[in-house]
Amino acid sequence: ASEDDAEPATYTVRLHFVEPGEAAAGERAFSVRVQDREVITGLDVVRDAGGANRALVQEVTGVEAAEELRVALVPVENAQQPPVLCGIELMREGDGQSAARHNPADASFDWAAAAPPTWTERIASALSLLPFAAWLR
Repeated sequence: ASEDDAEPATYTVRLHFVEPGEAAAGERAFSVRVQDREVITGLDVVRDAGGANRALVQEVTGVEAAEELRVALVPVENAQQPPVLCGIELMREGDGQSAARHNPADASFDWAAAAPPTWTERIASALSLLPFAAWLR
């Protein structure tokens, strides 16, 4: 069978966000579409995470995908900053993996704490969340 005949599977998709600059609440607001379906409306990372430099994780369940996963970030009409997405985590549903296992870099993690990491350290931390992180070493 060709790759075009691949059977779809159902996934839980975790979307990782952080305000990378100094945008205030309301300046970087957007909606998120997954597989052409709006799953988050009016996301404002600064507002929803409780400030800039704070990680925010949004989880979408029941996402069907075979060959590709389509994620679109659509800015709200009056947005002053473009949307931002820092990472995507996929977990196949029904294969016995616990969706509750979670990296500590979630909504409770504060990058602005005492000694904030450099952007290189932040990127390395985000990359370590990816399933193929061992290949990056």
